[in-house]
Amino acid sequence: MPPEFIGFGRALQQLSAVDLQLLISRYPNLASDLVAAGRYLNLDNLEALASRNPSWKAIQTDIAAAEAVLGVKFGPKTRDEQQHRQLTAHAMLAMDQPRTLQRFIDESAALRKSLG
Repeated sequence: MPPEFIGFGRALQQLSAVDLQLLISRYPNLASDLVAAGRYLNLDNLEALASRNPSWKAIQTDIAAAEAVLGVKFGPKTRDEQQHRQLTAHAMLAMDQPRTLQRFIDESAALRKSLG
């Protein structure tokens, strides 16, 4: 889960139109930066996590709100991003297999060029 999304969508929803325009004028790359982070979202994993823990449902709300407010759609676009999605899906299934899980984490981090 890219940390950029945690709480952000709900915060965007609370902004007035004037405050949103001020934010965008001060941070003109806001939408493109979030779209870049959102390319590494695995919404299926998020759905599975939300079914087990209500805290993840708030993050689903954040993502939907950010998409609506900014008029964008998050998700993988490139082949590497699709591969990253597959690796993170496999990681979810390997949660009780530490060595296998570590391999999926390492491979997905290499595609993302970041551990975070």
